[in-house]
Amino acid sequence: MKNGISIGKYATTGMILALLFSACGGGSTPPSDTLSQDTAAKQEATPLTLEGATAPNGDTSAAKTDQEIAHEELLSALKTKAPAEDVASGKETLFIAEGDKGVEIIKIGYHDRIDHELVARITGINATSVRLSDDQQSLYVQNREGFVNIYDISDIKSPKRIKITDSQSVNLNPQIRNGRYELAPQKDKGFIVYDISNPYDRSIVSRYTESAAYAIAPIDHDTKAIVATKDQGIDLFDISDLDHIQKIGNHPLPGDTLGVSVNETSGLLFIANGAGGVEVLNLNVVVDTIY
Repeated sequence: MKNGISIGKYATTGMILALLFSACGGGSTPPSDTLSQDTAAKQEATPLTLEGATAPNGDTSAAKTDQEIAHEELLSALKTKAPAEDVASGKETLFIAEGDKGVEIIKIGYHDRIDHELVARITGINATSVRLSDDQQSLYVQNREGFVNIYDISDIKSPKRIKITDSQSVNLNPQIRNGRYELAPQKDKGFIVYDISNPYDRSIVSRYTESAAYAIAPIDHDTKAIVATKDQGIDLFDISDLDHIQKIGNHPLPGDTLGVSVNETSGLLFIANGAGGVEVLNLNVVVDTIY
């Protein structure tokens, strides 16, 4: 199953999406809590589809203003089986936490269009958040009760659960500055910056409490951060000075903004949008509109 939409070239941002990913291999039998692509296709009456706004088609017959381009930050919307509560993106793969429907694993590629393919589903877990390991060989899935399920995803078509642990044993929050600091969202209470350089003396560097933070994605070499606010879309922060965090501005989005994941190589921003599925945005255009 594959779908696609055209992606235009944004002269104002200087961004060209130039990656095309090949299909992943592997053919081992999935465990009982995992559905392979073939099994998922048989059991799914309404498979994941790619819908939403069509991106610019590259027509140069009339020059676009910055304001017109600002409305084209939405490249696509991925409709999911259940409301998307969180999202994590790797180099080639998208992982979507969908509550009691588990996790959808999507092979994604982009060149002149965005392509996607549902390759597997993790079931038997009420998934509230997802995070990739640094080497992208493991997936951490937190369930509604707060426990973390760790999956081996070296073969994304057949993820294998290898461990269940408590949330204190696995850090699901983003780390910056070579792992010295942690950005910890506190939902309606904002977020906290921790100094974790000494694992035995974790200390608070600063707090931001003026707006909600349901998820955080560092960008621009850890000098800025995109924050999901649930009701108010996304906020952009200057975190270059962690002692004096500055909010740059806000970009409103419809629905619930619950999770964010950035692929800076491709310039894509993935938003877990609750009942709206996953929105795929042009990161540079979004940042430009906030400024």
